Amino acid sequence: MAAVQGWHPAPGGGFGRPGRRAVGPGAVRGHACGRPRGRGAVPASRWPIAVSVRPRRADVWWTEFGTPVGAGQAAGQRPSVVISSDDFHGTGAPLVFVVPVTTSQRHYLSRVAIAPGRSGLRQPSWAAVEHTRSVSTVRLLEHLGSVSDGVMDQIFGSLSWLLDLDPR
Repeated sequence: MAAVQGWHPAPGGGFGRPGRRAVGPGAVRGHACGRPRGRGAVPASRWPIAVSVRPRRADVWWTEFGTPVGAGQAAGQRPSVVISSDDFHGTGAPLVFVVPVTTSQRHYLSRVAIAPGRSGLRQPSWAAVEHTRSVSTVRLLEHLGSVSDGVMDQIFGSLSWLLDLDPR
């Protein structure tokens, strides 16, 4: 592995920034924030989840996406379509998988048209399947409506094409 300028090999493998140390009570060696790494750090029963938020597959939610890290990513507040399964939502995980919605068609093969009306959208829009991501349920701000089974079939077809999934 080649060294990156400003970074050095850390003892025991990996890379770290010079002069960074775990400090404070409960600090774990090698972790700058002093918190244990991994999923076991916070028990599932302590995950911050809004009790009133009950997402269901095919729901359209007004969603806070935050600040984008790269070019062309969904940002700010915008609608999204929930694509994760209701069984997953029942596990208590504070996450939901969503497809951001845009009013820009862009003629991408991965875009799926969504009509206003039942969806709760005010104008013709498109599910930007190429921007599928997981978000915290805390970021689901307002339930707008839902999309039809036909739209969900098109979204999953687009996901299958994007990810080259073999339908078994």
